[in-house]
Formats: sequence, C-alpha cells, structure tokens
Amino acid sequence: MSFTRKKKVELDGVAITVAPLTCGQADNFLSVQAECLAAQPPDMKRLEREYYAFVCDGYNNANPDDKMTVERLKAELDKVMINELLKEIKSMSGLADKQGETIAP
Repeated sequence: MSFTRKKKVELDGVAITVAPLTCGQADNFLSVQAECLAAQPPDMKRLEREYYAFVCDGYNNANPDDKMTVERLKAELDKVMINELLKEIKSMSGLADKQGETIAP
C-alpha cells in the first residue's frame, strides 16, 4: 500500500502529477543546499543542478513507472513549468520557500 500524497500542478493546460520528497530526500537536499550556499563564492551552478534533481525526485515519487532525469526534465519542460513544480514540491514537502525563488534567471 502506498501512502504517497500526490498533486496535479496545472499550467496553461498542462497537468503534471508530483509528490512530496521523503524525509531522507528533503534532508539530503537541505544539506547540499547549505553546502552550496556556504561555499565562497556560493556554488550556484551546483545549486541549480540540485534544484532540477529536487523536481525529478518529486516527479519520480509520484510516477515511479515514468522515470524523470535532469536531462529529460530540461529537454521536455520550460523553466516556468519547472519553477511551478519546484514551488509545489517544496510546499508539499514542508520546506519554506523564499518569495520569488526560481531555479535560474
């Protein structure tokens, strides 16, 4: 039995189902995020890659039979949709979001 919560994120007629990160996935993300931001200068390229992986984890948790990779995510979706998914997965995972935070400018 699966207890995974799922939610459809809709934007301009496209609906994508995502799920929250597991506690372990969220803890790992927060640890890597802290490392990236603590680096001098902050490692924004690595952080961007981690945000993409974060979205893939949320997608894969909801769709285990349809594996999403960073390469596929970047090839199939635009930044606006990816940022919407990021915001929703963060919210579902109980992770605070800074207003206006996006993966890349």
